[in-house]
This record gives sequence, C-alpha cells and structure tokens, in this order.
Amino acid sequence: MFQLASSLDIRKFISAGVIGAATICLALGSWAWSLAQCDMRDYLDRAAASPANPREMYLFACGHVWRSMDRGRAWAQVPARGLPIGLRDAHIAADRRPGLLYLGVVANPRLAPNLKCLSCAWVRVEPALYISHDGGVQWRLAYRFKPSAMGNTWFLAVNADPDYASAAWVILKRGDEVAYYATNTAGRLWQKTCVEENPAIPRCDPPDELLSARHERSPSMDTDQP
Repeated sequence: MFQLASSLDIRKFISAGVIGAATICLALGSWAWSLAQCDMRDYLDRAAASPANPREMYLFACGHVWRSMDRGRAWAQVPARGLPIGLRDAHIAADRRPGLLYLGVVANPRLAPNLKCLSCAWVRVEPALYISHDGGVQWRLAYRFKPSAMGNTWFLAVNADPDYASAAWVILKRGDEVAYYATNTAGRLWQKTCVEENPAIPRCDPPDELLSARHERSPSMDTDQP
C-alpha cells in the first residue's frame, strides 16, 4: 500500500535540493563574475587568421567566440551555440575551407552537477575538439583526446594547415608529456604523430606554426574552469 513519506525524509530531500541548487548557483555566479572581469584584448595573441582571407580573424576569449573582418582592428562577438556550459578558455583555428573552425577545449560536456557530485561538471574534465562549419555560430563535438591520469591536461596550440583544407595540428600537454596530433579529416579523426616525455629535451619536429607553442605556460585554474 502506498505510504506517505515521513516528514524527516521530506526534510532531507528538500535540504539536499536546496544545497545542490545553492552550490550550482554559487559556481555559476563565480563563473559569471570571472567573465565580467575578463578583457578579450588580453587574448589577442591567440587570434587566428583565415588562410584563405587574412583579413578574417577569429578568437575565443572570455567565454565567447569573436570575429574580425579587418585584420583584428575591430571585433564582434559571434552568438555561438553548442559549446560546453561554463567554458572560458579555448584555442581556436580557422581552416582554409571558408567557415570551418576548430576549437580545442578542456571541459566535460557529458557531465552535469548532481546531488552526489555537485562539482563533477568542472572537476572531471577532458580535452576535446569542437568544429564549426558556419564561422563559429553552430558547434559540435568532433573528437575527444585521452586526458592525463593525473588530471592536469590542457591544449598548448590548435593550428590549421595554411596550404591544405581540412588539415590541422594540435599540441596537448598531459602531465609531463607533450603530445602532437594531426588531422586531414576536418577534425573528425586525429593521429598522434609524436610524443615528448621530457619537454626540456625536444625530440619532435612540428610545423613552424607550432614551435612557439611548445613551451607555453600552464593555464591557471580560473581560466579553464568557472
């Protein structure tokens, strides 16, 4: 026979719901505050020009996709859809094919906060590659890279091949190793081309576009997460 739940059980359920909602609100509030303090001009060194049209440039900064049509003098925010909630930091690259963009992110689009693990959506992260075919408006997940077992994984660079369409490179820092990946399938499949277990002793020979990113500093905790 159906029985009404005890008042104690009801209070526990309500309390859990209130705590969960409060935690999520605090996390989102912290993320919104950090974005409000962010200046996209601080990230202009990450701007990527289109190989087919150098006047057209793209940038991901402060949680948004930006586009310039005058070599970076003026920027307009692109109303991007399909990216992970709370994403603030990412590396963007423009393919030779018009409209095709690559975005390397460290997030976990499969997880959301729940009462058992309120911070899972931001703690359990993994590197992933998103692509857009319309200049950054619509995005979809194209590939997930294997993260470090220690959890300290981030992108050092995402670059498109300036001479060939649908081709790009990625550098991933996973723990102590630096891994290089390449694609010629517009980001759907990636092949590991080289690994440096000791970054202080480079042994890989990446394209010139990636050399400057080989020893890029680690992102701070408040850039990859809300």
